[in-house]
Amino acid sequence: MPSVAVIIPFYQRRNGLLEAALASIFAQTLVRNGCGLDVIVIDDCSPADPHDDLVRLDSSAAGRVRVIALENNAGPAAARNAGLEAVRADTDFVAFLDSDEVWVETHLERGVAALADYGSSLYFSNYLRSDWDGDRFAIVGLSGDNLEIVCPAGSLARFRCEPIEMLAIRAAAKVQTCIIRWRDLSALRFEPSLRIGEDSDYIATAYELSGSSPVFSTEVETIAREQGVNISQNFAKDPVKEIGIRFENLRYFRRFMDRRGRRPELRAAAKEALGEAREAMLSALLGARGPLGVSGMLAELGRVVRVDGGFPLWALRFVFRRLLGRFRRAAA
Repeated sequence: MPSVAVIIPFYQRRNGLLEAALASIFAQTLVRNGCGLDVIVIDDCSPADPHDDLVRLDSSAAGRVRVIALENNAGPAAARNAGLEAVRADTDFVAFLDSDEVWVETHLERGVAALADYGSSLYFSNYLRSDWDGDRFAIVGLSGDNLEIVCPAGSLARFRCEPIEMLAIRAAAKVQTCIIRWRDLSALRFEPSLRIGEDSDYIATAYELSGSSPVFSTEVETIAREQGVNISQNFAKDPVKEIGIRFENLRYFRRFMDRRGRRPELRAAAKEALGEAREAMLSALLGARGPLGVSGMLAELGRVVRVDGGFPLWALRFVFRRLLGRFRRAAA
């Protein structure tokens, strides 16, 4: 039987979510059939104590869970990196899960079998949040002509479209659904400077390093039934917090443009994504001008320019085009 390490970054304000995540791990068919299992929980200075969610585990399950406490809150990328550093050398596969999500019971079995059968280093599956209208693949358009079904019985597929665009721009694959072959990708780490998009960057790089197209399942195998702390989405009615989130999103797409966006096959999609990130950043800045004041706005704008030097000129052109459009509509 293979050995699997599961890495879970933990930062929550209430207990119970991690308990459900762990229960879904120990309910895996592969685990029940006797695979080697090492669950690594990284406590990223969480307000809720992860140990409070471990007390209900029986002794055999508790012995398979390690908790690593970070000294300072470092974010999901650094937390997952701490978990990767703790993976034992004889591990065959590494899987990722977030502390407020659960797997369907066949996730590990299907993923490990697919990696073995198709010689890939990276596997992922479809994903669902309870507050979404559809699954992840439907939202990003990973269906129809964009994929090739390689195993109808197992709902396994490969890309027919540009993989990097789908993985790094559209974020089709969530890291919580990913399983990697450890010997092939043991040197790969998450980019700690990214607070948003670090998972898409990691998955895209894993694809580039693996040398083969990933195999993935069109079935939903990871589900967020209850929402815990989510840095990229929980900013409703908080314009200052929205600025921080839009800034991190802009940082991600600026980095993507610099690293990959000038490739001919990616240029158009990367330019469009960066433009959308800039527009969201500008909207957030304008929406927070009351709470921030003039000095706060200037400070935030300076921070944006340090990450994206082209932002001021883009913003001037964007505003000019909007004003020109309004003038033309009024004249007509």
